[in-house]
Amino acid sequence: MRKQPRISHNNLKSKIKMSKETEKVKTGLVRFAYPDVLEARAFKGADPKDAKYGARIIIDKEDTATLSVINRGIAEAKDAAKFKGSFKSPLKDGDVEYPDDPDYVGKMFLHARSKFQPGVVDAARNPITDPAKFYSGVYGRAVLTFLPYTEGGNGVSARLKAVQKIKDGEPIKGSDGTEAFDDDFVASNTTDGDDFM
Repeated sequence: MRKQPRISHNNLKSKIKMSKETEKVKTGLVRFAYPDVLEARAFKGADPKDAKYGARIIIDKEDTATLSVINRGIAEAKDAAKFKGSFKSPLKDGDVEYPDDPDYVGKMFLHARSKFQPGVVDAARNPITDPAKFYSGVYGRAVLTFLPYTEGGNGVSARLKAVQKIKDGEPIKGSDGTEAFDDDFVASNTTDGDDFM
C-alpha cells in the first residue's frame, strides 16, 4: 500500500488562517468610483471566468471613524497571517497617488472586490438593479471584510460584501475602472442581505 504523504499540522493551520476573512466592517458615508457592482468585469482580453465585482471606495480623511474601523480590519487580517515586516495595504492616500485630481484631495481610497455579486440597495434598502443608478460618483456606505494573501508578496485585500447608495453625486470621469483589478488575491464570498439594517 502506498504511504500517504504526511500533512504538517502547522502548515494546515497556516492555510486555514490565510483563508479566513475578518469580521465585517461598515463604513460611514463614502464615495464610489468605477463601480462594477451589478455586473462583474475582467481585464480586457482576459478569461471571462476571472471577472470580479468591485468598486473604488473614496473616504474623506476627516472621517476618522470609518478610517479607524478599516485600519482595524486591515490590522486584524495582517495579524491573523502573522506577517513580519512590510506588507501591501489596500488603503491608499489620494493626495499621494493623485495629487492633481480634486476628487482625491484630502481623501483615502481602496479597491474592494469580490468573485460574487455584493448586495446593492438604496437608502430604503430596496434592491438596485439599474446600473445607471449606481454610477461612478454616487455616495453611500459599504460593508467590507479583509483577507490576507501571500501571492506576489504579503498583503491584505478588501472584499466587497454590500453597498448602499445614499445620495447622488457629481459623476467621476476618466477611467473605465479596469485598473481596479490588480493582482491582489481575493477568494470567493457570499452576500448577506442583512448588512444594512
